[in-house]
Amino acid sequence: LSKSGDSYEYLTPTDFSMYDPSDLEHVGWYYIPVETGEPIWMDPYLNENINTYMISYVVPIYIDGVSVGIVGMDIDFAVIQNQIADMKAFQTGYAYLTNNQDSILYHKDYEVGMKAEEVIKEDAAIISDASMEGTVQDIGDHQITYSVLDNGMKLVVTVPESELKGEMNQLSATIMLVVVIGLIASFVYAIFISISISKPIKLLTK
Repeated sequence: LSKSGDSYEYLTPTDFSMYDPSDLEHVGWYYIPVETGEPIWMDPYLNENINTYMISYVVPIYIDGVSVGIVGMDIDFAVIQNQIADMKAFQTGYAYLTNNQDSILYHKDYEVGMKAEEVIKEDAAIISDASMEGTVQDIGDHQITYSVLDNGMKLVVTVPESELKGEMNQLSATIMLVVVIGLIASFVYAIFISISISKPIKLLTK
């Protein structure tokens, strides 16, 4: 079944006799999880049966240790890429996605399949270190943080250092302004209180 909007469409089942098990573009979605023997998220791939670049979650089914088939879900990878492209951090910060081997799956500046260590070496040194996950790291002119998703992919967010400093400077200026206003207000209030107390004393003294 294939879903488009709210409706489902029946697709013609794949004829496995037409393809060799090594033909990953046509039948890798079946043979890879069967050979793995456990539920897996597959790396994005071009399914040439329907000419769609997709990502799949596939569960192999066994009865008495014998493989009888699979059940799975395919997602058009463009949907995920568009979601990541829409992620914004501050003014120009952005997100990108790599697989668990740190190959780029989506990046606004680089093509799918490029190794992070070849095009964004400083970032790659961080995202390849499991101890860095969830922390914010300063890398020269920008800062990054990353999180490992349930499917093993890594979602990375990067923000220019100048924007972070700009936000901090703006926050500091706002705090200083509030403090100054508070001090002035306190000074005016203190004068008002002192006058209101001294006035009747002066009258009593006279």
